[in-house]
Amino acid sequence: MVLTSLEAFVNRDAVMARASSNPTMAIDKLRNAITRQMLDLMKRDPATIERALDYILIARRLERIADHATNIAEDVIFMVKGIDVRHRDPAV
Repeated sequence: MVLTSLEAFVNRDAVMARASSNPTMAIDKLRNAITRQMLDLMKRDPATIERALDYILIARRLERIADHATNIAEDVIFMVKGIDVRHRDPAV
């Protein structure tokens, strides 16, 4: 996502920018799944708490990176098309 949104910026490509912002929901689901798995692991085996917390924090930070890539893509769309796509229903 990061590379695609940056490439869209460099090439002023709104189509590529729109495509790079679509996987955001999947990334949120992955972060939630990792968090659930790590919480379950910590409940079963307290010795894993420190390592599991690290995984949760890493997943959270990777999700944040994806959010930044989405912001870049949205800015590219605005820069190229003059359309503000933030907070819009993608189906519209």
